[in-house]
Amino acid sequence: MSTETGIEAAIVAAGGLAKLAGALDETAQAVSNWRSRGVPANRCKAIEAATGVSVQRLRPMDWQDYWPDADHVASSAQATA
Repeated sequence: MSTETGIEAAIVAAGGLAKLAGALDETAQAVSNWRSRGVPANRCKAIEAATGVSVQRLRPMDWQDYWPDADHVASSAQATA
């Protein structure tokens, strides 16, 4: 199992910090800060689209609060029906 964080994987996948920042229309400093502060939820889908690194990997502790998976939504709907 890799110990590389989601944002580190995204930086590598994008070809470097500056390239990821450019793809997201962010400063390199802002992207660098995400290493210690965490990736803002409102940037995760753009990072996923640009790099293929999943929102689950970018925000492992709370991704389902923002993007519940389809199976979970479907099973919840069936349980209340």
